[in-house]
Amino acid sequence: MKCMGTNNKVLHCRHGSSAQQLNQSLISAGFEPVHIALFDIVDGSDCISLSANNFSVQLTNIDLVIITSQYAVEKLTQQLNPSDLAKLQQKNTIAVGDKTAKQLKATGFQNIYLPENNDSEGILAHPHVKHSQQAILFKGEQGRDAIEQAFKLANKKLTTYNIYKRQWLTLTSAQLQIALSCDYFVFTSGEIALKLYQAVEKQNKSESKPWLDVCTFVPSQRVASQLSQYGASDVINMQGANNLTIIQALQAHKQYDR
Repeated sequence: MKCMGTNNKVLHCRHGSSAQQLNQSLISAGFEPVHIALFDIVDGSDCISLSANNFSVQLTNIDLVIITSQYAVEKLTQQLNPSDLAKLQQKNTIAVGDKTAKQLKATGFQNIYLPENNDSEGILAHPHVKHSQQAILFKGEQGRDAIEQAFKLANKKLTTYNIYKRQWLTLTSAQLQIALSCDYFVFTSGEIALKLYQAVEKQNKSESKPWLDVCTFVPSQRVASQLSQYGASDVINMQGANNLTIIQALQAHKQYDR
């Protein structure tokens, strides 16, 4: 069942202030936002290590920093002592995604670089990564293992810190019904989409097909393929996940279906 673009309700699962910003962008563009919080952000298993003495020593040998999300930036600014944060801010830093780069800049990082593609191949292809002798990766516990595998295959040194994790929330039947009333789904990661699908199946597996038929916007071909394999029938790759990209993709689709 293809969506015909005649309605305007858009489901998204952004977190915190990002949710409010996307809500406002959707309203300004003539859409009706429907927000469901799927998770909270809590400390990851390596958060406590950021305040250890050996972390300060390790920083002196690092020539490249990779940060995968704005949540990692928030945890670094909360957990690091001021002198270690100041050292980190001077390092060459690869930001995964525009939102991460913007957060890094606002936090005082000086040398921020974006890969052409926000996947492990794109990160590994960046000139600073190619010339790195000792990199450090700050990420969430559930994601971006592909970066570690890519470094390992390339015989490059990488130390990983899992400094945040998503704590998934339980959704009610009422919340799921509200979500299913939407004309479009916008998922900024495959993990978020699959968690929502699984929540539906847990409550009533026979109801999963209507969810898989809703017109769904995702940030990359990797996520599009992931959802298609799961059974989603109408998936559109936005090629990005910032608010402007989301709005433009929705508008282009509505215009195309007129």
